[in-house]
Amino acid sequence: MHGLPSDLAGLQARAADISRRHPGMGSVRVLDVFEPSGGGQVVRFQLDNGLQVILWPDHSAPLVSFQTWFKVGTVNECGFKNGIAHLFEHLMFKGTERYPHRCFDKLLEEAGAQNNAATWLDWTFYYENLPSEALDLAFDLESDRMVNVVIDSKELDSERDVVLSERRYRVDNDPDGEMEEALFASLFPNHPYGTPTLGTADAIESINLSDCRGFYRSFYQPSNAILVIVGDCTYERAVELSLTRYGMIPGSPAIESPVPPFLPPRAGTSELALDVNSERMRIGWVTVPAGDRVAVALDVANEILFANESSRVFKRLIDDLPLASDVDGTSEPMRLAGTFIVDVIINEGEKAEDALSLVLEEIDRFGRDGPSAAELARACNHLEASFLRSMITVGSRATQLGIWHVTTGDYRQLFTFVDDVRAVDAESVRKAVADYLVPGLAVTILGRPSTWPHGVVPLEAAGAETEVGR
Repeated sequence: MHGLPSDLAGLQARAADISRRHPGMGSVRVLDVFEPSGGGQVVRFQLDNGLQVILWPDHSAPLVSFQTWFKVGTVNECGFKNGIAHLFEHLMFKGTERYPHRCFDKLLEEAGAQNNAATWLDWTFYYENLPSEALDLAFDLESDRMVNVVIDSKELDSERDVVLSERRYRVDNDPDGEMEEALFASLFPNHPYGTPTLGTADAIESINLSDCRGFYRSFYQPSNAILVIVGDCTYERAVELSLTRYGMIPGSPAIESPVPPFLPPRAGTSELALDVNSERMRIGWVTVPAGDRVAVALDVANEILFANESSRVFKRLIDDLPLASDVDGTSEPMRLAGTFIVDVIINEGEKAEDALSLVLEEIDRFGRDGPSAAELARACNHLEASFLRSMITVGSRATQLGIWHVTTGDYRQLFTFVDDVRAVDAESVRKAVADYLVPGLAVTILGRPSTWPHGVVPLEAAGAETEVGR
């Protein structure tokens, strides 16, 4: 039966009937039902142990994306060692007694599945994109490793080496990675958002078995998890599999990690010696958290100023002067705050300071005058088209649902994004830039070709006797 009743009471009655057929597994409470404008229904329900499930059936193809989102990331490392959230993501693939190491991937590969995982500031998620007939397997594997991962010294040391190698590749030997770490440290001083998700090398080296087991017990539990299922799965099947695979896992209170308050960003400009041929720069501001309407206005502003070849700064820096070979911008709201970041790669022989002055000049002008009608329309069209492309596959839709629910607390805000974009006017975009992209509050990292000791050097200290360090 593919159809879903539109009333919550009907869904609740069907869930209760399934629960009665599986005594001892607890009950199911339907939390909400949402009908996207494109058709279908999204249902969110919860088990007695606190596990939430978001289901979006789509029977157009025999495919399904099964994702497990844990509300744990770098921001939850207070009281733990930096980098443990990402390291533990790796350890989750090391096997259980029921499914030993390498068995997990082998079973999924034989079933025709793609699987992987990712960790960021607010979340860690694991996914399987697979034929719908293999969904039972994904439920078995994920429910088992939520509670039964085997962690020993040999596996910890092995994954520690993998993570250290990843850090060397993505940060220590990658100019972009080095600049990002330096920028976030200045945007979020003394806050977990400002610490590396990959962890520092010293912190990674210091993580022990006791740390990992404590982290696992604290955050890998039903009340801290959301299953997201998009694709060829009926409501009855989702309820039954959730109950029979997860219902017996004991519940405990949701984890509330102590997070220090935000301090003002370290505004100003610093230099970073890099293994590059030409200068580059990364400029950032702290903005609004996910779910704030201002985030949509900043998305529009980014399209107009930085995000593509028709944007103002792209044309000035690359087409008109030219000072740069690449310009890009991103506006990224997270759960507790957001960032607006501009990246510029300077042409050889040119100076980053010249490009920085021009970028801040354009931002200041935009904050005073706002966008033209043509710019606003083009930017909104680009954002809408980009959003629709991100909703094509079952995997990308599941990821969107997971990110929006973890960061805003309500997946339904995903479905208002297009309407929110269409509702943006020139004044709201101008005001968002004037309020949040204040030139004097910009945090800037200038990357220079390596001609001095490696490290971050505040420009105001240039020429003085300064201890170089990060």
